[in-house]
Amino acid sequence: MEGNVTQPKENLPFAYLYLGQLREEKIAPDFFEFLERQKRQLFVCGIIKDHYITKKVEESTFCTYLGNFEAMELKTKLFELRKDFNLLGVSLIQEPHKSYSEQNANKDIDYMAMGIPILGNQRKTTKELIESGCGFFYDDFEDFSFEQYKKAYDRCIEHYIPYSNEVFSQSFLSTFQS
Repeated sequence: MEGNVTQPKENLPFAYLYLGQLREEKIAPDFFEFLERQKRQLFVCGIIKDHYITKKVEESTFCTYLGNFEAMELKTKLFELRKDFNLLGVSLIQEPHKSYSEQNANKDIDYMAMGIPILGNQRKTTKELIESGCGFFYDDFEDFSFEQYKKAYDRCIEHYIPYSNEVFSQSFLSTFQS
């Protein structure tokens, strides 16, 4: 998602974005009730993997399943969404096995690459990103100002630099040159 950065606009409403496979262990059990309380839209781009989540999405007033897209289509869809909303990337992965608890989630890196602050949980690597200023904790989330959102947006852009294709390519090439 690198290169799909859109400056936030103070006059736009906030909405949530979920990228990737959506299944029970990838979302907080009470997230759909949270959407109803917040009265903010959730856009899902990816694949819904189980009956429980399919039912929750269908029942929710505030959830829109957009579908699963190839990379260029997804970039276009997200660019269009960002004309109408300031997005927060949902990252509420549960920890059913060790790799989920130890590695950065691709979705977190994708959100940062686009300057989308994370709404996340206490999972180790997501927690580290949020504590570094790249988003907000879901479990104590109430609301936030545009200024807080903009600060998290700026921090995402800054924090993403070590993950960027350019930095990765230079680092990778340097291993062969030495």
